[in-house]
Amino acid sequence: VKHGSWSLVLGLALVACSIPGNYSSDNPPTSPPAELQIAAGFTITPIITGLDQPTGLAFDPQGRLYIAQRSGTVLISDGTNPPREYATGFNKPLSLHWFEQALYVVEQGQIQRLSDNNSDGMVDQQTVLLSDLPDQIEAATLVSDAQGWLYLGVGTRADHTATAGIQEGYIRRFRADGSESSVYATGLRMPFGLAFDPQQQLY
Repeated sequence: VKHGSWSLVLGLALVACSIPGNYSSDNPPTSPPAELQIAAGFTITPIITGLDQPTGLAFDPQGRLYIAQRSGTVLISDGTNPPREYATGFNKPLSLHWFEQALYVVEQGQIQRLSDNNSDGMVDQQTVLLSDLPDQIEAATLVSDAQGWLYLGVGTRADHTATAGIQEGYIRRFRADGSESSVYATGLRMPFGLAFDPQQQLY
């Protein structure tokens, strides 16, 4: 399975970089950590190393890869050159999603939209869409459906807390410009991943 010039192994390589160990941007792994277990017949090859706790990935229509780092920086890579800085200053970015010529960055406290109007790999406009997200969450995932809605899964801050409820552990739906925002589902714990099937059912 490939996405442009990228192999599916890229995701596994980034997972390898994010597994706890004696790794840092100054001491990148040269081989997959022993903690990673794979089935017989498969191999793992690091493609991008030296990342600082990668937390999210997204591809644009040109096949360029965007990488969020927990330190607050989003990188961009075309697959041939080393990743370069695309945008910075985020508060612990949690996930990325490319939608309608813009990169959506979910971070603690808010969502920002980074528009690349001429597809040159540079940010032309940066807009805060939603600024009322919990500021201490560790899980938030963004996906879109065929009707142009965006769905945000937000985790809770603790296993047991009297404050958990509509502001935590829910799925929120809104338009690409941040309008028509509403709570879509509640009662969740840590929605680390969201996905639509071919029938547009959300999982």
